[in-house]
Parts: sequence; C-alpha cells; structure tokens
Amino acid sequence: MSFLNYDLDKIVEQNHDLRKIKNLISFDSLVYRIKDCASDLGRHGYGLEVALKCLFLQFYYDLSDRQATN
Repeated sequence: MSFLNYDLDKIVEQNHDLRKIKNLISFDSLVYRIKDCASDLGRHGYGLEVALKCLFLQFYYDLSDRQATN
C-alpha cells in the first residue's frame, strides 16, 4: 500500500520526452558498470538506479543541487 496513488500513465503524456529517454537509456547497464563503486557501509539508500536517474534529471533540466532536492 502506498500513500501516493498516482497513475503516471494518466498524468504523463505518451509522447513526453522523458518517456522516450526511458526507452533509450538502459539505467540497469549503467548501474552494473558502477556497482563496484558503491559501499555497503552505513544506512541503505535509495539505490544506484535512483541516484543515476536523479543526476540525469538534474542535468537535463539544468537544476542546481538545491533545486533538484525540492
């Protein structure tokens, strides 16, 4: 169960740029290439795939670190 019940297929247009990019970029293969750089120490985070996607969005939309966290 989730506090957020959003149907992204209804919210995001089918021809949206990010949908096209999702089909072009294999984030799984990128995670595979950098997984050895990740540490098992400390509290578990959101995962490398989420981090890569956030960095991509930050670059794509030209966001500062502060803007990206908001």
